Amino acid sequence: MPSEHDCGDDCGDWYACNIGGDFPVVDCSAAGVVAEPLSAESSAGKVHLKGRFGVFAPGMVVAEFADAQGRQEQAADPPFKVSPLKPFVLDSAVKAPANATSVRLVLIGNHGKAVGELAKAGLRKTQAATRWPADKACRWHAKQPWLVGCYFLPSTAVNDGEMWQAESFDAATIEREPGWVQDLYFNTVRVFSPFCRQRRDLLHLLFKTATDTLLESFRARLNLPDGRLAAVAAGHPF
Repeated sequence: MPSEHDCGDDCGDWYACNIGGDFPVVDCSAAGVVAEPLSAESSAGKVHLKGRFGVFAPGMVVAEFADAQGRQEQAADPPFKVSPLKPFVLDSAVKAPANATSVRLVLIGNHGKAVGELAKAGLRKTQAATRWPADKACRWHAKQPWLVGCYFLPSTAVNDGEMWQAESFDAATIEREPGWVQDLYFNTVRVFSPFCRQRRDLLHLLFKTATDTLLESFRARLNLPDGRLAAVAAGHPF
């Protein structure tokens, strides 16, 4: 149905929008709706932008950066083509000015005029991961024991979701049972996280309510006594 936002006679037509599933709407503007807030992580001259949106009009979304004084500069990368018929799922790295402190997404309609601001976020700096040279990786691997192991699910959980969620996370069992694995002369276990990107439309509610617990649980899971296991590998079953 049409949007109730009024931006003047020359704004163009308004449309219903698609966010790609049963996601909560956390914000709304003249340009569209926000299902997952914009995040912006800055590293090595680029900013990784992530978020999920629906737009009210077809056109292009441009990223505009601003410094601490509010001076704006448009990203050098091409804008993102968007349509109300498809969710705008943003997961891209773009070049950013060195002095940028914030970024906003602006919807430009097919008529060439700005429809409005879709989202805005401050830049968060992260350290770029340093890749080991091949010879260093080979030396590290040569020092590791031969990995022999199995998949691990605690006996008190019926699936991997129950293993991690707050209501059923069983630290005592997770602490005890890897010792049984070691008794079988295994030195590695693989555990699953059910929260993968491809299935987050189905697991969105669980993910939103369990994210903090998941991270703390995972830290606790890896904090086994020295010598208990040589390695813990994380993966997802989808």
